[in-house]
Amino acid sequence: MILLWDTMGDVLAPVTTFVTDLDGTLLVGNEPCPDAVKALEQLVDCGVEVIVATGRAFSECSFVLEALPFVERVISAGGAYATDRHGHALYKSLMLPEVSEQVSRTLVADGQASILLKDPACGLDYVVQGDAPLDPATSWWFRIHDIRMHHGPDPHPESTLRAGAVGPASDMARSADVIRSVMGSQVHVQHWGALIEANAVVDRPHLLEIFAPDTDKWTAVLALGVDPDQIATVGDGHNDLRMLSCAPWSFAPEDGDSEAKARAKCVVSGHRSGAVAEAVARLLDGAPS
Repeated sequence: MILLWDTMGDVLAPVTTFVTDLDGTLLVGNEPCPDAVKALEQLVDCGVEVIVATGRAFSECSFVLEALPFVERVISAGGAYATDRHGHALYKSLMLPEVSEQVSRTLVADGQASILLKDPACGLDYVVQGDAPLDPATSWWFRIHDIRMHHGPDPHPESTLRAGAVGPASDMARSADVIRSVMGSQVHVQHWGALIEANAVVDRPHLLEIFAPDTDKWTAVLALGVDPDQIATVGDGHNDLRMLSCAPWSFAPEDGDSEAKARAKCVVSGHRSGAVAEAVARLLDGAPS
């Protein structure tokens, strides 16, 4: 734990948990920034727990844990899934089976390849439905990760963590509107530009993600029993917005999403220039000696 001055109340306030996003925040390319790793080790030495919170599936971020041996809990799938570092489930926010099936049918009818992220316990990572081809970014992503994928009818509709599609911004915006119109309050919908390696595809694709209601990283953090008044966080994207708004101490890199920067309490240097390390340094500088 570290103690920071709460300037609003002129009292000491503890920080017991630091939550960091991966892509566009901790990772440079596909590797954790070395300076960020050292900074996070400093926090752990001060008694602060470090939690990774990412939009990736657990199977797509587990390699990061090799470089972060001090991380014991991971939030993945944009807040729909939380595990220990070994992949044992601690929290799940699953879509209702009938909702998952209706969302997928709606996406396919709108001309999309429906991509269903599954609870790993069912033995699959993704189910893909529809005749539309996968976006090149998705094909690239599936190639570089050890993905267990099934193309066709969903054998486990009760195990959907997230439904979605990937494609041009205009297509994803249209499909998002269709899903909201058809499904209403039965789902939580978001879409934004994906952060990808520059040589992966020509055009930056957009992600469309559909969850059970009230599913996000902040809800998952609270589900793990973390005190909401003792959290610091750093994130760059649309799926970090509620966490950046709600955490008492929050940071966004200057090359992050404009709304993320607006929600964060502080904007730090870009992710390739040490965003996480700077956020940690600012926290430690705020701790009284």
